[in-house]
Amino acid sequence: MAEVSNPFSTGGGGVSFETKIQSAFLATMLVQGRVPALPEGTIEKIRFQGRQAGYYTDDLVVFFRSSRGISHTLLAQIKHFINFSATDKVFLDVIENAWKDFNGPLFEQENGVLLLITGPLSAREITNIRPVLDWAKHCLSASEFLDKINAAKFSSDAKRYYTKQIRDAIERSIGNPVSDEQFWKFLRVFDWVSYDLDQDQSVNVSHLQTMLEIARGQGCAESVGSFWARLICFSQSANQNAATVDRESLPIEIKKWVSDAAGRHEDIRRLKEHTDQILEDINNTITVDNQRFQIERSDIVQLINLVDEQQIVIVTGEAGLGKSAVVKTYIERLDNRIPVLAFKAQEFNHSSLHQFFSSLGVYSNIKDLSSRLGMMQNKIFYLDGIEKILELPDPSAFRQFLQWTKKDTTIKLICSCRYQAVQSLQQFEFADLNPAILWLEYLSEKELSPIQEICPSINSLLANIRIQQLLRNPFYLSVACKIKWDAEGDPSILTLKRFRQIVWEHVIEKKREQYGGMPLKRRKTFIDISVRRAKAMDVAVPPGACDADSLYLAP
Repeated sequence: MAEVSNPFSTGGGGVSFETKIQSAFLATMLVQGRVPALPEGTIEKIRFQGRQAGYYTDDLVVFFRSSRGISHTLLAQIKHFINFSATDKVFLDVIENAWKDFNGPLFEQENGVLLLITGPLSAREITNIRPVLDWAKHCLSASEFLDKINAAKFSSDAKRYYTKQIRDAIERSIGNPVSDEQFWKFLRVFDWVSYDLDQDQSVNVSHLQTMLEIARGQGCAESVGSFWARLICFSQSANQNAATVDRESLPIEIKKWVSDAAGRHEDIRRLKEHTDQILEDINNTITVDNQRFQIERSDIVQLINLVDEQQIVIVTGEAGLGKSAVVKTYIERLDNRIPVLAFKAQEFNHSSLHQFFSSLGVYSNIKDLSSRLGMMQNKIFYLDGIEKILELPDPSAFRQFLQWTKKDTTIKLICSCRYQAVQSLQQFEFADLNPAILWLEYLSEKELSPIQEICPSINSLLANIRIQQLLRNPFYLSVACKIKWDAEGDPSILTLKRFRQIVWEHVIEKKREQYGGMPLKRRKTFIDISVRRAKAMDVAVPPGACDADSLYLAP
């Protein structure tokens, strides 16, 4: 075990980068902001230099409570520069200490985070290390994770190289091979972020200072630059004394900076509610006998890669392939570790971004909204149905949003789009932004297999070459799983036309519900609503003169 040093020695004196990182966490605790690698919640206290408390990853220990009331501990190691190689002494020390904590009595693997914080590194490291760490968190087993790492379609030699460096560093530190299961579990809690706090014209310092400016209380005359310097001085002292601090124990000249937190977070709360509603309306499961199942799609892994590598990603494909569903699943698997804001494309029908946000009851501008999440490396904006931008009478707000996205590299933009509109969007709206395009594919046999096990009635349909390809479309597969096919004759001889007719009868008309003019009334009502929605370019329209009973029976 490493020898415990005195607080000044472990504090490292006036190491600028480390102190600024510690100050950033201090500022985040003060304004109750978002913390990297953790869900929504607040910092309860911060321990500077945790070695004396028994931690090995010891530059910063953050005690955190999520909005769900779950306690988390984040252990941070801060290195201005590091070489991700098992032959590099600094990297070996970082991994060895993280591994000790991972297996130690103070670290709770279920809710803990081991965070490496560095200065800016190369594009090669960013595009190949972060996806590997993300894959580990998205996978449900060690075998699934390693299959992805070794799959030529999803991975690369560079990703396999960095994965091996981390594993080799662990095995060198313990002197024995590490099991696949333990390696995967370690990567699920190990994370890495980088900041440019030591650079002139630092983007991260700008975000942090804007975050502090937004939180400024009335009557506080000190400049934000002076206050940031005050936080750095306090962090230097706390670092040298291996202090533990919470919001209440901060000096009065620091505490008085902030205003009431409830008012500051109101806009974020409204946008989160708006986002939750949009995502709730997207179905990414298949229902069989009143139980919901989610297809494990390879498209998710491709989306992870593209979001890590590109600032803007357009998800597209044929109708029914689940463009919005794939994005929703990706967002769900982030497990609230990265803030997500979702919008419908048609909501941008305004002449300015200010009008757009005002229409949602939000009165912060986009710069302030982004800066409120000061320490978050990425903020994801999801635009659903981006093709509707081409039909807006006034897309000015959207164009202003794109220009801001171009300036703020911490924003990741994901758009779902009908494939017919992709070329036009690339040519007119995204002309100088070079978005990545994710073309969704029909479900593979491997992806279909779990559904066949839980819904055996579709096996005979899949054996029918006439409709086999259609059932690889998630929409039609979902519909097929709701129908009792044993009452529809021999599925193996169904024609495509008859299959579509059966789907219409069971799902749209509900032909078995025959009373009060049904199902004919329902057929007419559905067609009328569909036409009016298409003309209005909206997901909902007023009921108008539609038959009330037909609407009540809507699927």
